[in-house]
Amino acid sequence: MAARRRVVESAFSDEEVAELARLARSRTEPASRVERARMLLAYREVLSFYAVGRDIGVTHQTVERCVRRAERLGVLAALDDSPRPGREPMKRGCEQFANCYPAPRSQAFGETRGRISHRRLRERSGLAQSCGQPLGIFRS
Repeated sequence: MAARRRVVESAFSDEEVAELARLARSRTEPASRVERARMLLAYREVLSFYAVGRDIGVTHQTVERCVRRAERLGVLAALDDSPRPGREPMKRGCEQFANCYPAPRSQAFGETRGRISHRRLRERSGLAQSCGQPLGIFRS
């Protein structure tokens, strides 16, 4: 005997339905948001993961994941991508230096001349001293 079909109860307001319809027709929104909006609108009409997946061209698991996410987060919040797992990307040294002086160098560092010492640049950027020091292998 087959298992009972699980139906996810979802109540959409009129404003949410109008916004989903607008997004489903959009040509400028990201494709992932348009696809999710189409899934939610179709599920609202059909109430079958398999039928919606077949009509849209995705698996029933994708439809189920989208619908459950809409149930958990809200209809419009479910359209956005979730943050990827893992550590946040680190800034490279040049990006840290670029954030140090939005104004001209002499004004940003309080220099009277137009030059900045390595020490002042390291202090301003927050890099450790070991990062800014040249390697000692070429010293004689």
